[in-house]
Amino acid sequence: MMTETRKNELENQLNQMIVMLKEAQKSLFKGQYTHAAIFVGNVSDQLPNMRMMLARG
Repeated sequence: MMTETRKNELENQLNQMIVMLKEAQKSLFKGQYTHAAIFVGNVSDQLPNMRMMLARG
């Protein structure tokens, strides 16, 4: 079972990833493809760890 503190930490991390994806979208609209790729890459790097933490519960 996951503690409230752990849930809050995971929620904060997910929110940070959402912000990065929104920044990637803004960069795409501006034609800044390298910046968009960096944001997407940062989120992509965090996903496997996030998936494991959520699966453990």
